Amino acid sequence: MYLSFFEIAKHLKIFIESERPKSILFVGENCEGYMRFSKSLAFSVGEIDTSLAGLENLPDEKYHMVFAQINMDGFENEKVLNVISSLLNCADKVLFMVLPYLSKINLRKFHPTLFKDFDFTYTVFDTVYGKYQIYIFYPQKEATQKGYLNVRELPKAKTKRILKIGYLIPHQGLTGGLKSLLEQMRKMKRLGHEVYAIYVSDKEESAIPSWSDIDKERDISGEIIIKNLEEADYLDLDVLMIGFMTQIARDFKIKTVYWE
Repeated sequence: MYLSFFEIAKHLKIFIESERPKSILFVGENCEGYMRFSKSLAFSVGEIDTSLAGLENLPDEKYHMVFAQINMDGFENEKVLNVISSLLNCADKVLFMVLPYLSKINLRKFHPTLFKDFDFTYTVFDTVYGKYQIYIFYPQKEATQKGYLNVRELPKAKTKRILKIGYLIPHQGLTGGLKSLLEQMRKMKRLGHEVYAIYVSDKEESAIPSWSDIDKERDISGEIIIKNLEEADYLDLDVLMIGFMTQIARDFKIKTVYWE
């Protein structure tokens, strides 16, 4: 995997100016240039504390941001995931990685579905040496946090009402928020409710993203494709779940829950 410094530096500059990290850990070979480059941005983002490390000697302390340039072309998938987990242990806020674009030789490696257990965003960009992907990984927060330990249990209802719940899928991209929404659909279905995935599109396509592991026969009750939001008013539902503020720019006739 050959990466052009100038191609990567362009994207790194945009990200640093947006994120404004106080400290950056650079991991991998040939990272000295990126470290010097990040320091040159001090006039616009402030001073940045920087350090260098190899994959075999990662520090114990956390840095606001970790930038990693590691050739993992020969790694098995499990090792790739272990490397990312190790790097995330050093990241307080974000891990910035550049990975090869999918090729005919190794189609699945570095595909977003490989990283479905992480929270991340990614983008594809062109260079003179071919296409590459920038992955931005985010450390997962602890599930049990102070303030959530002594929640009083609500009294159990004497009868259980089965609801027809429609989830308005906001997009088809792989994001942490959409993964959480799909997982909630699965769990509500297991509780016995009727759960429908709803997607706005003028094409006949699936409401469930192709990267998802949702079993359409078992995990949901069905899919509904509508051409515009107005059609949602005529769906036979008890409640409509939405996750984007732009989706509530109008008054739905159905009872609506905004879930972010």
